[in-house]
Amino acid sequence: MKNDDTADEQAIVPPTYTAYGTVNLCGNKLINVRIWFRFQNHIPIMVGRGERGPRVWVSVPTDDPKNWRSVVVDNEVVMSPVPPFGAVSLIEDFTQREIQIGVGGFPVFKCAQTEKDELTVSLIDLSSLRLGIKGNIDGGLYVGPTHMSKNIFENVQTAIGIG
Repeated sequence: MKNDDTADEQAIVPPTYTAYGTVNLCGNKLINVRIWFRFQNHIPIMVGRGERGPRVWVSVPTDDPKNWRSVVVDNEVVMSPVPPFGAVSLIEDFTQREIQIGVGGFPVFKCAQTEKDELTVSLIDLSSLRLGIKGNIDGGLYVGPTHMSKNIFENVQTAIGIG
């Protein structure tokens, strides 16, 4: 794992994406961080600010790890089911400014906008999508076997780069 703020121009960021100023990512604080995770030139999940709450993009590796496919684009499920994992669901709660994503009937992501420029991620489990990222608000974040809790990433393009 590495913290890398130099190679992000190669990663594709949606033109409508606007990062939150502060993100509580499973007990870790990201301040002015544009990309949470990057696997070589691929970004598995992005959550940006929107008028009515968070806007989510999710992509996953195919059988060939060099090729990735979009699963969620700007809060719209564009690939379901995700073989062999099952159907993808996305629930938006505009009152709570909350997003929940499920795969195969199991929750894999939950976040809420707590302030205009602040987001809290209370659950992330992308292991069912062939990605070794999981965590929750109480137990911290795991990227592969590495546990992270109470860390601060500030003023970097990418918090965690792999590969």
